[in-house]
Amino acid sequence: MKSVLLSLDPSTTCTGIALWRGKKLVDVCKVRATSAKIAPVERAMKLALSCKDVCTEMIERIDKNPAKIRLSIVVEVPGGQSRPHSRGLVTLGFGVGATCMMLSNFGLVHPQFEFDMVPVSTWSRLRGKRCMSKVDRAELIRAKFDEVDWTQDKGHDIADAVGLGAWHLGLLK
Repeated sequence: MKSVLLSLDPSTTCTGIALWRGKKLVDVCKVRATSAKIAPVERAMKLALSCKDVCTEMIERIDKNPAKIRLSIVVEVPGGQSRPHSRGLVTLGFGVGATCMMLSNFGLVHPQFEFDMVPVSTWSRLRGKRCMSKVDRAELIRAKFDEVDWTQDKGHDIADAVGLGAWHLGLLK
């Protein structure tokens, strides 16, 4: 049985995805919304569906038979951060909720399936008790996983997906 982990940093405009086999980082990507000009709920649903399709393709590159894969999915969710605008948090909630809904369907085809949602404030306490800023986290994660081409990760979405997965696997402290 192959242990596979997908770790995701979702939003309503761009989602970072990291694929792990055991404790080895196998692939990374980001999925962008087709347009930022459509309503947030519609944009979130379309992005979540695209993420599900991309995740399916990534998993199938490891093995097309779901019975041979022990699949875990971990998704970053907002929590514990101070947000000056509650409207932004609600919009982000659309994106995270839609992504979680789409990805939870993997449980229908994978007999061994785990799904977890982790608040960013939980996993981002990497050096002490305070949450690291997104920029500081990205710097730490990029140094640890220098085999990744980080040039396309201006918003740190992939770095957060990699960081979340590494934290989940016990590779970051």
